[in-house]
Amino acid sequence: MPYVLNPWLDATHNLTEVRFLAGLGIQQCIDLCGVSESTWHRWRREQPPRWATRLILSQCGHLDHLGWHNWQIPAGRLYFNDLSWRHLWEPQHLVMPLFGVKDVSILAPEQTDNVAGLISLHKPSMAL
Repeated sequence: MPYVLNPWLDATHNLTEVRFLAGLGIQQCIDLCGVSESTWHRWRREQPPRWATRLILSQCGHLDHLGWHNWQIPAGRLYFNDLSWRHLWEPQHLVMPLFGVKDVSILAPEQTDNVAGLISLHKPSMAL
């Protein structure tokens, strides 16, 4: 597959800036890239490989490279950046229509953390 320039994933070659954008610590980046600490520090002095900067930036949660422009998933919540207010969608909000659940208030607190909890609501909601 040929290399395709991506404005978001190729925004910078500064490894410290890339790390801050991704919100990762140095050890997290080292573990993610699977390199030694000395290699990491050499990359900081010189120019890091493009694959490493792309890999670290992929942890930011932006979905532009998948075709979902201005969407991002920070901390497990889906946001659309073009809205004038920050509304978030959690997994249960995205699958509720698939199970016929229209009112989010019927979800118990223990079901909001687990999408599988919606399955129990499927049959009662279809009977209405």
